[in-house]
Amino acid sequence: MSVQALYIGGPYGFFAGKYQISSSTWGFVQTGYPVGALIDIDFVTYNGKLSSGELVPQSVPEPGTMGLLGSGLLAAAGMLRRKL
Repeated sequence: MSVQALYIGGPYGFFAGKYQISSSTWGFVQTGYPVGALIDIDFVTYNGKLSSGELVPQSVPEPGTMGLLGSGLLAAAGMLRRKL
């Protein structure tokens, strides 16, 4: 785990960094957090106790986005071919 303190003042602390998941439940894996995944984390502490936070998985393009990109490239190639 690599975490950096972004701000510590009074009772509050804000932290962010990277964490590699070492174990997981089946339900957690189904939501995009498999064992071994390197994820971004950020969290807030209040009086030394965890207050809130989030896990951010690495983004992977959805299949629909890749399909739109592919069809756009094919259309652009077709238009370029007609001009030549």
